[in-house]
Amino acid sequence: MDSLSDNFLFRRLQSPFSCLIINLAIGDLGTSCLHIMVVVSSFKGKWAFGSTGCVFYAFGVGFFGMMSIFTLAAISVERYLVITSRPLSSWKLTRRGARKICFFSWIYCTSLVTPPLFGWSRYTLEGLLTSCSWDYTTKTVSNTVYYLYLLGFGFIVPVAVITYCYTSIVSAVFAHGREMAGVDMTSGRSGNSGVGKSTSLNNAHSTSLKTAEIIFILIAFFFLSWTPYAVITFIGHFGPEGILNPWITAMPAYFAKMSVIYNPIVYGLSHPHFQSSVKQYLSTWMASSSNNSKDNEEPTTGRNAAVALNPIKHDQHFR
Repeated sequence: MDSLSDNFLFRRLQSPFSCLIINLAIGDLGTSCLHIMVVVSSFKGKWAFGSTGCVFYAFGVGFFGMMSIFTLAAISVERYLVITSRPLSSWKLTRRGARKICFFSWIYCTSLVTPPLFGWSRYTLEGLLTSCSWDYTTKTVSNTVYYLYLLGFGFIVPVAVITYCYTSIVSAVFAHGREMAGVDMTSGRSGNSGVGKSTSLNNAHSTSLKTAEIIFILIAFFFLSWTPYAVITFIGHFGPEGILNPWITAMPAYFAKMSVIYNPIVYGLSHPHFQSSVKQYLSTWMASSSNNSKDNEEPTTGRNAAVALNPIKHDQHFR
């Protein structure tokens, strides 16, 4: 919600990169809305929305969860191309390109979560029977193939992309540090001719790195939320029967559902443009409120002055 409202309120944040952030925010918002069904069911002690509601919930949470991790992978690629390109500004994501990525993410994630609707695996109750997911405990050949398909393209591939991109970013950071050290030494020997260039490169690189740090924190929280659930589902499918009880399967699932909390908090507290935009919005709102209060006070003040100047007419008015 923070990302959505901020991008629509402030034109300067409506950039191609912000399109990806909006896509991520849509995933978080959609998941948050669906989790209301689990809250209601938890208070009732059983799933409260029937088999159709179970399928709807599991499909929606699966779709939005996959969209989040796909978007994080796309953002990692964008940061990788920006930071590791030479020169630094030789590649830029366009708004049209960002929209294509977002559209492809919806198609890609739909292909991952649609098969259970047509008989390839199924959506069913899990854990304490107050939540739903795909069936990761039935050990048929068809179900195993779908589980590997979902695990591979929905988790392992994005994780591999993210890992490669951020490993390359770290390597580029160290290489940039050595390069800037060489530029500074050369500038010291030859005067100030290279100082401006060095400062410009450093500023651009620092901005890119700051954004990369924020996204890395988001990814770390996402992995902390979803990796235990991925491990539990793997054990549930390939491990011995009876090794998991409802509480063991429920806790990682609830922990994974908390991932939607981290993104707006981390993004809102860390992103400098978001912070400055919020300050601008609050200052404008406070100034507007102050002006409105002054406008409301002026007629009252003028009326009191008129009464003081002509008290006889005021008394006659009440006679």
